[in-house]
Amino acid sequence: MISSVHFSASDPEKLIAAVRKAKVPRYLVVGGAGSLEVVPGTRLIDTPGFPGAYRKEAGGGAAILDRLRETHDT
Repeated sequence: MISSVHFSASDPEKLIAAVRKAKVPRYLVVGGAGSLEVVPGTRLIDTPGFPGAYRKEAGGGAAILDRLRETHDT
């Protein structure tokens, strides 16, 4: 399954629950580059030059990534 929803308009818990209920073997999320690390321990969204206009959407992507990491293989 591939998810390409707007992060700021979605609920990570509902998305993960739906994927689990459907017994989807692999869940891919498109987007979320702001949550990637530019150096170990520092995400792109947390750098000083990250554009404020994209912060809400990037923050939602980071929240989904964090939640997926927490639930991986559980």
